[in-house]
Amino acid sequence: MAILLVVLPMFGGVYQVVSDAGPLYPLSKAWPFLMLPLAVLGYLLVRLPARLLYVTTLAYVIPIPPLMAMIHLGSTFPEALTTIVKTMPISGFFSLSMILAWLRPTADEVRRAITWLGYATFVLMALLWEIVPSSAYRSEFGVATIFIGNDDVRGDRIIMPMYFGLLLLFQLARRFGQDHRARHLLLILVGYALLSTIYKERVPIIFSFTVICLGYLETVMRSRTTAFFLATAAGLAALIVGLSALGIDQAAERLGGSLAVRLMSIDIAWDFLRDNPLRWIFGAGATTAYASVTLNTLFRNPAFFLADIGWLGVVFEYGLIGALLILAIHVAGLIITTRVARPQDAVSQALRDYAIYLLPASLIYSTALLPGEIATATALAIYLRRAAG
Repeated sequence: MAILLVVLPMFGGVYQVVSDAGPLYPLSKAWPFLMLPLAVLGYLLVRLPARLLYVTTLAYVIPIPPLMAMIHLGSTFPEALTTIVKTMPISGFFSLSMILAWLRPTADEVRRAITWLGYATFVLMALLWEIVPSSAYRSEFGVATIFIGNDDVRGDRIIMPMYFGLLLLFQLARRFGQDHRARHLLLILVGYALLSTIYKERVPIIFSFTVICLGYLETVMRSRTTAFFLATAAGLAALIVGLSALGIDQAAERLGGSLAVRLMSIDIAWDFLRDNPLRWIFGAGATTAYASVTLNTLFRNPAFFLADIGWLGVVFEYGLIGALLILAIHVAGLIITTRVARPQDAVSQALRDYAIYLLPASLIYSTALLPGEIATATALAIYLRRAAG
């Protein structure tokens, strides 16, 4: 259990973009490279579905984007190599599977580890909200902190890594669908109250709640297809009613500057790709904050971030070939987690729900930002099914 509680956040990318985490931040960046021997053993020794797809994706996203960055963005060879840090967590599919096969935890131990990490996420978020002074919150573009402040619409907020937090909400929702106990519903409401008052990120809140509603409808109706179409129709109706009541201009104003920034970033990325057809096919690569010339400097825009423009950002960096491979990993993850999920196992159902959540969320958030999420969810789902017999 102790090992699981330590390594699972590393594989889930919890510290991957949290520079406030002290030494855990650079360790998280180096983690996939430290786990490479286990990844090789996992590929050779553990029988895993989609293993060829993962290897093919890694064989593309590791060498090609740095090469494209040198060609199209003028990056030096060492600078181009640093971009590999973002995509290496994909290899966690093999290394985590190898660790689980070596440790051989029971299914119940894996479930408890995931659950405890979920509760720890919300407790830590509430604690930080209370003890961190307002002077620690920053508002500059691209600032390396989870404490964001001075937002005209949302005010101060903490961009907490919510991988295990959302898994907990999905798990509680599945438990509520099974037994309808009030305490599960109360915990879900408390979770979303914390997300709304502290976290305040619209995409995870809206899409995770949509997935919870979809899962509940599926449980009640006992039909996945009917639940999907009903949830889609209800969502479209709510969107139309909301836009009609507020008006498009008012809705855009309530979104604050984030919508305008994303639209501007989309224009910049689209124009740059359009200048050279090969960029659409193989991508243009990317830079990191440690490069002498970053994308923000190159495009003279401090608010330009590929992570904010969904799949266009993936195509910008990896091209259509890389984007299709990364999409295939997500689709394979959804298929595998659905196939191995057990109706009475709320955690395995939650892992499937997370795979569902990542697909619509990827329309806004680039899947290349934290590619280890789907790899970790898939590896955990596979092991849970095998451990449960």
